[in-house]
Amino acid sequence: MEGFTSQALLANLAQTSVKEVKYHPKYNIFLEIFDQFPALKFQVEELLKELFHPYRNPPLVLKDLRNFFLKNLPIILEHKENRRAYWLVFDMLFKFFGDDRDLNIKTAETIFSVLEKTVSFLERTPFSGIERAFKEVLKAIHTLPEEYFLCFLENYYSFKRLVKKFPSELIDEELEKIFSTLLRKSFILTYTLWQRLTEGELDEILKKIEKPIGKSCFHSSYFAALIERLRQFKLSLEELLEFPDHLDLLRDLKSLIFQIISFEEEKIPEDLKLLLLFKFIETPVLKLIHEELIREVNKLLISLIDAKSLGNLDEFLVKFFKILKEKLNLYPWTALECIKNIGIRILSKQEVYLTEVLINEIIKFGFQPPDVRGIDVYWKIQQNPNHLLNIKTWLEIFKVNPEWCSSLLAALILNLKLYGISVKDTDLFQKEVTSLLNAPIKPVYNLVKQFCKLLPVYYNEIGAEGRIRDLSTEADELFKRKDTLIHFLRKFIHIENSSLAVEFIKDIFRFWFTLDGAYIQKYLPDVLYKRILREELEYHQKISKILHCIISSEAELEEMFSKELQWFRKKLSSVKAGKKEKKKLLLLFNLYKLEYQKYYQGLEDLEDFVSHYSALGFEFMEEIKEIIESDSLTSYQKADKLLGYLKSLKEEVILSEKSFTPLEEVLVKRHVAVDIPSMYGRYREKKFDALGLTFRLERLIEKYLEDVVKGFDQKFIIRSSLFK
Repeated sequence: MEGFTSQALLANLAQTSVKEVKYHPKYNIFLEIFDQFPALKFQVEELLKELFHPYRNPPLVLKDLRNFFLKNLPIILEHKENRRAYWLVFDMLFKFFGDDRDLNIKTAETIFSVLEKTVSFLERTPFSGIERAFKEVLKAIHTLPEEYFLCFLENYYSFKRLVKKFPSELIDEELEKIFSTLLRKSFILTYTLWQRLTEGELDEILKKIEKPIGKSCFHSSYFAALIERLRQFKLSLEELLEFPDHLDLLRDLKSLIFQIISFEEEKIPEDLKLLLLFKFIETPVLKLIHEELIREVNKLLISLIDAKSLGNLDEFLVKFFKILKEKLNLYPWTALECIKNIGIRILSKQEVYLTEVLINEIIKFGFQPPDVRGIDVYWKIQQNPNHLLNIKTWLEIFKVNPEWCSSLLAALILNLKLYGISVKDTDLFQKEVTSLLNAPIKPVYNLVKQFCKLLPVYYNEIGAEGRIRDLSTEADELFKRKDTLIHFLRKFIHIENSSLAVEFIKDIFRFWFTLDGAYIQKYLPDVLYKRILREELEYHQKISKILHCIISSEAELEEMFSKELQWFRKKLSSVKAGKKEKKKLLLLFNLYKLEYQKYYQGLEDLEDFVSHYSALGFEFMEEIKEIIESDSLTSYQKADKLLGYLKSLKEEVILSEKSFTPLEEVLVKRHVAVDIPSMYGRYREKKFDALGLTFRLERLIEKYLEDVVKGFDQKFIIRSSLFK
């Protein structure tokens, strides 16, 4: 397989290239520390360049810093400049705190990991060298804004655990005071959050089951008492270490869940169990353990299913979905995760009736539409984040038993036709298609094909590559990036290309023809939309005049989108107007054709079509080219021959029991500026490519059959006409 060179990568490297990365000389101490280790010194140099690069990718840089310092911390601790260097390690880490909450949590976790690693070395490394720096780091953490400090309570490290691991003989009066202050603050914030969790409905539910399980700690009064004690009394470090931290509370919560589930129906009703479990899941304060909690709850739900007789499972399913609908409508991710796990478990029972009940309940539960609300100032699509997850969830259930779950896929097709679908290049949905085609779909192949045809994903290059990148860039550079509308379109295509680009370009043409801003308003941030109409309307009026010379009505405009590029070029050449404006129109129409070809199986360029699929290993593409270009074959004969290739693709590749190894080459750049794509590359897999080729050949066959129908004398049809 030939090597892959991404144009997007080359553009990224060119645009993020900086001659010299500047930073404060104080950080050069790390070059001195690792001077005796050439490989490590080189790593440090690269890390400093990454950290202070104007287009850095914070998550990747943070990960690299964490790995480097955890591996090489002993070298820093043993150096004569250990105190200064140790402080600068954290000085660099504190720089990652900002507006990104997920990054803040990872930063807090990294700081914790370095602190714990330090403590683990104190038995063989003198503490005196870094004592002052260690204390200053803890003080700095304590004085962080509350929004940052809370991030230290949202990972699997804790201040209590850190203090317990710290050698007691090294704790002097000052350090004891610092530890105590940190513990007090972390406990008060933790209990305040958990107090809010246990107030209201959860308190009421726990009171109802208090008799069988006894009084648990998960009552608002319990946390209120802890907070009061922390505020009212002067407590020693030893006393503070007796208080539960967020990890202790999590452990107790898990125990409570297992205890509740273990009771029989007579002692704790099933619906009450489910209500309580879902209440825990939907609570924001438990977000830090959400994934783990979901896993545990799903295990418990599955155990409930396994414990029930087949005769009672249908009632359980109806009750489960009723509670899910009532309690988790605000947390669709959680609901879909539960549905997936319950669905797969029910299907494993291999009971037709239960499968029907399950599918009916899933369909009644509802579908997450794409709800595309436009594109934000960072060129990212604003849409329902659970839309794609919903599709994946239903597919995961369908793949367990495609023949029995055909009605679920039919419902998915209906929903996609009603609400549409939004898939970005960066979602790599091609992998989902591959997974679906590797399932036992033969009995329902036609239905699967109907579903797959709705997906705008049959392309191999991820992101803006090749001519799409060239044309969008050329159109933007034509007016030196001063045309806000075209610049915005270009950046959207380069960052988050998707089938939305096809409609976006069509609506730009509609805007140019009518000068009605409503066509483009839905795509643009308000500030840019106003700028276009107030400051740049003259650009678009010139384009509008040219377009009116080519077409005379909105109906003709819609017909124009199905015309060939050559037709548009010829029409444009007859118009007397500015060269730049005419070129912009031609570039954008060409771009539309390429985007349409990419996402909707168009066949704008026969040579490109044949060479592309030949490179993918379909050796008969030259034969197909000969059929298409043949003057001796009728449309019927061409369609008939192409149908033979479709049959071969279906039986020998798509429905083959063999699984083909996918080729996935996805590049994620290290420096991210908001105007540069974050992911690009390519994806290839034999079944996926065969299906994409199938859809494109079907387009050709449809055209040939239309030609055949046109040859009929429709005024007078006799029996023999039908057998032509």
